[in-house]
Amino acid sequence: MIRYNRLNLAVHIFILLPTVIFLLGWLRPAVGIPLAALAVLAGWRSFVDADGLEGSAVPDIYSKSGRMNAASVVDTLRRWTGSEKVRFLICVVFICIWVGFSGIGGFSFQNGDHVARNTIFRALVEYRWPVVTADGSRMLVYYMGYWLPSALIGKVFGLTAGFAAQYVWTVVGITLLYLLICRWRGKVSIWPFVVLVAFSGLDVVGSTFYHLPWGTFRSIMELEWWSLFQQYSSITTQLFWVFNQTVPAWIVVMFCLMQRKKKNLLFLHSNLVLTATLPFIGFIPVNAFLLLSGMDVKGEGFGRAFLHRLREIFSFENIVGVICIGIPCVLYVLGNLAGASVGGAGASVSTEQYIWVTSELGNYILFCVLEFAVFFPFLCRRAGRWPGLKIVVFAWLLVCPLIRIGTAYDFSMRASVPALFILLIMVIDSLDAWGLSRRFTLLIPLIALLFLGAFTPLHEIHRSVQYTRNAYAAGEDPTAGEVGLEDGDRLLYQVNFSGETEGNLFYQYLARH
Repeated sequence: MIRYNRLNLAVHIFILLPTVIFLLGWLRPAVGIPLAALAVLAGWRSFVDADGLEGSAVPDIYSKSGRMNAASVVDTLRRWTGSEKVRFLICVVFICIWVGFSGIGGFSFQNGDHVARNTIFRALVEYRWPVVTADGSRMLVYYMGYWLPSALIGKVFGLTAGFAAQYVWTVVGITLLYLLICRWRGKVSIWPFVVLVAFSGLDVVGSTFYHLPWGTFRSIMELEWWSLFQQYSSITTQLFWVFNQTVPAWIVVMFCLMQRKKKNLLFLHSNLVLTATLPFIGFIPVNAFLLLSGMDVKGEGFGRAFLHRLREIFSFENIVGVICIGIPCVLYVLGNLAGASVGGAGASVSTEQYIWVTSELGNYILFCVLEFAVFFPFLCRRAGRWPGLKIVVFAWLLVCPLIRIGTAYDFSMRASVPALFILLIMVIDSLDAWGLSRRFTLLIPLIALLFLGAFTPLHEIHRSVQYTRNAYAAGEDPTAGEVGLEDGDRLLYQVNFSGETEGNLFYQYLARH
């Protein structure tokens, strides 16, 4: 298996680099340089302290008491056999293909959301940071951190190279995620990657229930919209539509799950503010549970264990994450005009739309059952904090569809990303546990659920393959195009991507001018 120190370092660089670029490129040098230096120092300390020794529910890495045997994990991870290398290389090839058909980089068909994303990226490449309208009244305010490393390359080598760098950056990110899952399991296998690509709720069942003509393989519709006012996206759908939010969120969530210490959980979490704002919010209840779990240590009273945990929580890394990274990034994203409309016009909870109406209650219940609840009876019983984490994940997925921020349903779709990803890891754990113990009465139904869920990502991939083939056959550009830039004004007068500079604390006191 790959050495943990190298993987640990690569993950920290991937997580921290966009934040450092933002601090240096968007803030005044007198503020940005010291904050970036502190962030790098905290990142180094986090790298040194990160243990990452927690593993999956595979029996051979647990003692009879159910507590993990760290020595067994280390011995398991030292095996890096020829067959494991081959499996790893096979998965890297499939990762390149999967990312290629997502539309990232512009090599294949791009879904509609790429129109705005291409425009934002072009603005980041071609305009001075921070991106402001010609009259100085509006500023680009968006969770654009994921694009900053690629945008730097685009500024040096041109826009085409920048788009290609987006593809490479995403392949690197998915590869790191796959390696983290391999380390979590203690071995390299291909099937967890297959589960990653195929994991989804039972959208095909919901669309069939409502007699929608989307459930056939030849269809190119988005299956997730069967429930009208709620949507939980499959992993593949998240990559194909909102990669800039989900890829960093997956990595941070996976890495935080692997930490036994609490010294860097807030630091890692803070880096999501700029790259994945809504997943950042969705990770708050989960990370709060991770921070507070395990207070009562055997041999210590609750009070002593609580004080020990507080010392870990208020570490240098976490303090830097909250103050030096969290505060400037939060001040930046709070300037977004669409995000400010919480409970306002077009964003309130409507009695005609949500479960307060009797006719919608059944739709809400069916949505929850098919999208996530159906998996929970088949999840393995694992020692440690896993039972409590199941409750947190289940509760958050129940609440998400009832909240709206902005003018659309993005909160439900994106704030659910961390919980849905943890559910995926729980499913992988359960497949491991039931397969090794030969509990076929639980293994077979779980595989059947995954098979039914796989219709959703198959639709996404099928649509991309079909449209890409048709575009190249006709000699056309398969990409979604751009909104168009006229000194940045057209983009920056759309509320989803901008904020006013007047009265904006970030622009007045922190931003370059």
